[in-house]
Amino acid sequence: MSNLRDHLRQRALDCATHGKTPWTGTICCARCKKPYQTEDSKAQHYAPAECSCGVTLMPASKQSKKFSARAICSTCFVGLTGTRPGKA
Repeated sequence: MSNLRDHLRQRALDCATHGKTPWTGTICCARCKKPYQTEDSKAQHYAPAECSCGVTLMPASKQSKKFSARAICSTCFVGLTGTRPGKA
């Protein structure tokens, strides 16, 4: 998981609603669109290895090709969950 997070931290996201925003650890499942955060394992919406819809959410290793996590804008994440990323 940290490999994906480290890779994405080095770039900004192009959000259709909010424009270019820095990525702050927010993702969603490509299959069911459920939002998760990757910053704090004790906070709400922490990303598990497998999404509740049953697909592999996070890559098991840097070489993993099959995973469903997609980076999303943190402002969109707040709108979807009502919580800020990494906040309990």
